[in-house]
Amino acid sequence: MDRAGHGHGSCPAHHLPRQARRGSAVPKEITVAEKKAQVSYSDLDLTRTADLYALEDRVGKAAAQVCDELAQEFPDGEPAVSVCTRRATDDAMAQLRRLGRATVAAKP
Repeated sequence: MDRAGHGHGSCPAHHLPRQARRGSAVPKEITVAEKKAQVSYSDLDLTRTADLYALEDRVGKAAAQVCDELAQEFPDGEPAVSVCTRRATDDAMAQLRRLGRATVAAKP
């Protein structure tokens, strides 16, 4: 986020594909898969409530897309797409709030 409050945010999503041993429910190996999506908000005025909701909507759509892609690549992975989407949206919005606070604190 630049000083004008414009920029791109990252929307990370994590997925744990599991590979179980034959005859065992215990995973033999756990791999963490991660994807990111860039979400532009340079056209939004983040001092306006409506634009904050628009940003959250964009982040949610990007998270859903990334989580869907992970689920297609790792169909037996966890968490479920809905949980992945919620977590990724929450994480991205928290990241944007931290950036926003840092930007406001840096203003003269």
